[in-house]
Amino acid sequence: MMHNPLNVKFFISCSFSAIIWVILFIVLPLRFMFQVLRSEVSAIRRACASLQQGYEPSVTFIVVQKRHHTRFFPLLKEDEDGKNRNVPAGTIVDSKITHPVELDFFLASHASIQV
Repeated sequence: MMHNPLNVKFFISCSFSAIIWVILFIVLPLRFMFQVLRSEVSAIRRACASLQQGYEPSVTFIVVQKRHHTRFFPLLKEDEDGKNRNVPAGTIVDSKITHPVELDFFLASHASIQV
C-alpha cells in the first residue's frame, strides 16, 4: 500500500500514535453513505496495519450533507437578513428539529442568494 511520505514521517515522529483519530469528511447522498463507509474503513484499517502491526486507531466520520429542503425563519424581526427575511449567515440550529440521538445540526453557512 502506498503512503504519503509526510504521513509516514508524522506517524514515526508522533509518540501518541495509538490514540490518533482519523477524521474523514464525506459529502454524498445518503443512499451511498454506508457503502462508502465500509470501503473507507477497510482502506484506513489496511493503511494503519501497514504502518504498525496492531495499530487500530478510532475512526470518526463526520458526514456533511446539503439540505435544500429545510427552511428556517428568524424568531425576532431584528434577526431577519435581507429582503427575504432569512436567518443570518452563521446561524446554527442544534436542537428541537435535529436527530434525537446522533450529533446533528444545521448550519446556514452563507446569506441567501435568492433574488
